[in-house]
Amino acid sequence: MPRYAHVIWDWNGTIFDDAERCVEIANGMLSRRELPVLSLDQYRETFRFPIRDYYLRIGFDLAAEPVEDLCIEFITAYEQILHECRLQDGALAMLEHVKASGQPQSILSAYEKRRLAEIITRHELDEFFEQVIGIDDIAGTSKIDHGKRLVASIDAAPSDVVLVGDTLHDADVARELGIECVLVAHGHQSEGLLRSSGFPTLSSFDALRREL
Repeated sequence: MPRYAHVIWDWNGTIFDDAERCVEIANGMLSRRELPVLSLDQYRETFRFPIRDYYLRIGFDLAAEPVEDLCIEFITAYEQILHECRLQDGALAMLEHVKASGQPQSILSAYEKRRLAEIITRHELDEFFEQVIGIDDIAGTSKIDHGKRLVASIDAAPSDVVLVGDTLHDADVARELGIECVLVAHGHQSEGLLRSSGFPTLSSFDALRREL
């Protein structure tokens, strides 16, 4: 019998393998301002939500440039390379496994909802998800309010729902929603950071299969 009655997935970094491309875009932005660039490992140690905090940590002067302008610059570049990104290794098999087990699945993402729906359709994944929830802007704001509405709509006790993500924000969201959380360390934050959450932290979808 499945361990959980409903599986909620984060998108970017968890199912969608875009961390390296995000580093490349950030480094382009930093270079244009003559600021130090990041390695992938540095990025995974530095990335945070809200996005404003991350931009401050990597050196942007938000007194001189509003965070909204930086988000627009990033998203404009991200949209241009989106077609180069693929699903994480094992993601499709993982979704198929959960579907075959009879567990409903949904997406809860900090990605803008219209673009999120488009890219899920582009990768032919619509059949796997009961609900696809994104945010209303491009600023990478919190998923908590959207998550509350999602959990309220699920026909299961919160303790029987799990959020699978790749950042500490996913852990914070799960706590706020009163649901379980499992983190995978193949996305936007390092395994060390994720383990500090206190939630199970796994290195791959193969390991995750045993948790769900």
